[in-house]
Amino acid sequence: MEEKLFLLTNKKGNYLALGNPEFSNFLGAFHFLPEKWTLYKTIENISIDLPPENIINNYDSIERINGKTKEKFCYTDNDIIYEVTNYTGYINIDLDFREIYDFDDTNRIYEITRENDNLKILYKKDGKSLTINGVEEYINIGQWTKKEYPYDRERNGKSEFYIYKALKIKVQNNIKLVFSFEVTQASSLSSSSSSFQLESSSHKQDACDTKVTQASSLSNETNALMSLVTDTPAGIGIFAGFPWFFQFWARDELISTGGLIAAKQYELAKSILSRYLNSILEDGRLSNWYAPSPPSLGSADAIGWLFQRLLFLLKTLNSKHSLNKHFSKKELTAIEKKLCNSVDNIYRNYGQNGLIRNNKKETWMDTIPRAGYRIEIQALQLSMLKAIKYISTLTKTNTSKYTKMEQELKKEVKSKFFVNAMLYDGIDESGNLDTTIRPNIFIAGYLYPELLTKNEWKSVFSEALKKLWLEWGGLSTIDIHNPLYCEEYTGQDDKSYHNGDSWFFVNNLAAISMYRIDKVHFNPYIKNILKASTTEMLSYGFIGHCAELSSAKKLNPCGCLAQAWSAATLVELTSEVKNGNIKIK
Repeated sequence: MEEKLFLLTNKKGNYLALGNPEFSNFLGAFHFLPEKWTLYKTIENISIDLPPENIINNYDSIERINGKTKEKFCYTDNDIIYEVTNYTGYINIDLDFREIYDFDDTNRIYEITRENDNLKILYKKDGKSLTINGVEEYINIGQWTKKEYPYDRERNGKSEFYIYKALKIKVQNNIKLVFSFEVTQASSLSSSSSSFQLESSSHKQDACDTKVTQASSLSNETNALMSLVTDTPAGIGIFAGFPWFFQFWARDELISTGGLIAAKQYELAKSILSRYLNSILEDGRLSNWYAPSPPSLGSADAIGWLFQRLLFLLKTLNSKHSLNKHFSKKELTAIEKKLCNSVDNIYRNYGQNGLIRNNKKETWMDTIPRAGYRIEIQALQLSMLKAIKYISTLTKTNTSKYTKMEQELKKEVKSKFFVNAMLYDGIDESGNLDTTIRPNIFIAGYLYPELLTKNEWKSVFSEALKKLWLEWGGLSTIDIHNPLYCEEYTGQDDKSYHNGDSWFFVNNLAAISMYRIDKVHFNPYIKNILKASTTEMLSYGFIGHCAELSSAKKLNPCGCLAQAWSAATLVELTSEVKNGNIKIK
């Protein structure tokens, strides 16, 4: 997927994504409706009759350039500001008012009225309206056109839509338009945004082969993550991704918090972690997402990521001698108490045969069953126990009980999962070892490296790479020789999702794990993962954003094209190796 697209967000849940107008129905202007926790589309496309030769991502604005002609897009709290310079002709405005998954084509009537230099577009079906300020001359087109979107068709989703070619706005050299969507949206951003504002870098680097200009890579991945930080009535958090993961998915958000910590966004990370600390369920776990009406599907791993990220944050702050600036002794004691209670309840509800059990579809690989005892779930539990031990050094509490639990679980996991010098993905519900080779062992190594010795990890990773490595710079989600392996992304039917598709967040965590075990031995793999993740961000999909996954066959970003944990783990990876000997050219 090599179309050059852009995504611009406003940290309130709204986004503008444009590019090839025939690419996907998820391109356009979308507005977050907090009362329904959904997105509402208004604009299908804004275009002039000169296709862009370059795209420049300035973080807070996007520029499209053709010769001396420049289009510039900005997103304020609720308004899209669109400027065109050095152009004489018309701006084409196409509309597609509807909630993101509303496919009903009945009663779709637009009414366009003018008052001075304002055009008001009323969608009579639901009363929503859009105002365009700055219009001098325009032509009312009023034509319905059928579109078929290839990306949606490839994903096996709805791909045929009728859009409304509404009008053409005349431009004589320069023009500035302001698009305002009328919606009431509660927000606390103005009073709370100071903790996560980033400085924009003016340094740019040319990617001549793709004719796209981007900021430096570290700034880009941090920006990609921060663009998904969203202020909602439920609080400030990280949307899992755009276009369609516009929720606070617990697993995604907590993994992504690691990128905030690596980017030194400590107070923002703390606020997200605190929200989840106050949301722990009676069974010791967390819901699958933090939003109105959470889904019934359980999450076996989100709770472990919560406390692993808290451990990461506390250790980072302590190493910088600034822990007391961010956490009081009372807060540390409360965290410790919640952590101990969570561990106790997890053992009570899910402890079995000396391990931690999960039900089907409760791990991050939630399109395949994996019921039983999974390696990353054990590593997360061990990480929680390690966190208790660390926090006890800060609170001066006696937690010998949990130290013993950690030792016992570590011994049990190693004896049952580490067989014939290979660390396996899990044990099924019947107690049989699942010898399917999957990349979750790299996640386990990231979470709890104490499980094996460095030499053992080196051997385990080397053997797994023989089965999982993809030459373009990623890991398959299953042994490439397994009959379930799919080399091409299959879209919404999920056949390839966890049976071949290469996930950028897993690749990045794997590279971190290998870097920590033996950065010299694994240098080629680390280098190629970092190069692939960076190339994808700079040259594919939504320019300057990190996609969810790629087909296994070749670097071909698919799925959600702006995914938080892909960006966040790239922030971590880049931070980890920036002072090392990994050179990306």
